[in-house]
Amino acid sequence: MMRYLLFLVQLRLLKTSYFFSSMFWRRQSNDWVLGVQEIASFLRNISESLDCVRSVCLYDTPYYAFDYDVDWTGSSKAQKFKRLIFGPILLGYFVHRYKGFIYLGSAGFLISDYDGRDAEMAFIKSKNKQIVVFFLGSEIRSYALQKQYCEDNDIELIVSYQGYVNPSVSSQKKEKLRKRLAEAADSYASVIFNPPIDQMSYLKRDSLDILYFYPERLFSRNERKWLDFGKLKIFHGPSSPIVKGTPLVRAAIKKLKMEGYDFDYQEMSGVDHSVILNGLATSHIVLNQFYAQVPGVFGIEPLASGCVLLTSADRTIEQSLPKGANEAWVVTPYWDIYDTLKNALETPVPLLEKQANIGYQWALENYSSSKNAQTLKRYLNSES
Repeated sequence: MMRYLLFLVQLRLLKTSYFFSSMFWRRQSNDWVLGVQEIASFLRNISESLDCVRSVCLYDTPYYAFDYDVDWTGSSKAQKFKRLIFGPILLGYFVHRYKGFIYLGSAGFLISDYDGRDAEMAFIKSKNKQIVVFFLGSEIRSYALQKQYCEDNDIELIVSYQGYVNPSVSSQKKEKLRKRLAEAADSYASVIFNPPIDQMSYLKRDSLDILYFYPERLFSRNERKWLDFGKLKIFHGPSSPIVKGTPLVRAAIKKLKMEGYDFDYQEMSGVDHSVILNGLATSHIVLNQFYAQVPGVFGIEPLASGCVLLTSADRTIEQSLPKGANEAWVVTPYWDIYDTLKNALETPVPLLEKQANIGYQWALENYSSSKNAQTLKRYLNSES
């Protein structure tokens, strides 16, 4: 009840802020507001890629530390109070000032637990401003729908284990919120980015494949690692070991070592993002996630670092992936991790390097910041 009352207060603050903003700030901009949640470096990468956005971060993650135009992150009571009171005031000003909003994830400027940002987006649209939405994972993925998909297709996906790791994911409350997020996006967004299988949802409108904005400055083949090394280096960096398939990875690694295969294996979890990138720079083979149908940011990073990527993402299932995806990496369903990794270890090094180069070039052509900045700009410029 208290949160609902706060939500009503926020709506009043939003309308008041917009009124005074329109009274005192006449000048408007064709730029867009981007935010308000940092997810796997998406907010930073898009803001660096586009010259027509103002980045706003109200919620961050512990493994990324970037600069934003507006940064109100933090878990202190003071920061939470600031978001509650000044979030709607900031939104009112932005609605008057800017052309539109690019939302990442499920968070908003207001409390969104009740309506999935419906009131927030309705207000924005009522002022003839535009909305673009990127959904990036479990905030929109229906636990119930994907569970049924798994049963119907005799396959395991993220939801097969996610409920054991985080029981709240499968709660009715979370499922209702996902429905509301989908309904609000369907009603108000001009463009929705969401892979339909990996992030199976209640969205009724067609959505577009996720655009990754990996910075060109981070692309590096590091060809030297293929020229002079003692052992092949295998890398695995799960953000959530159970839902990424880490137990299966460890079982495959153990069996291969028992069979006499000689390689270095490095596993990292819960470390700063820069540490992960350093590990990728010297790795040859990277084991990604094995219950997903998109590569994710950690799938793009190994490709951009000149590594051979093994992952479960499969364009025959997730057809929204760009052409050539199944050639860019080695498609590895969870039941084939051992066999596929064994085959990679038995592959001549020049052929492994060739595969790494194919993946590198594909990522540069499909998921680089400059490439997708132009794509996103076309969508933004088409909105009037």
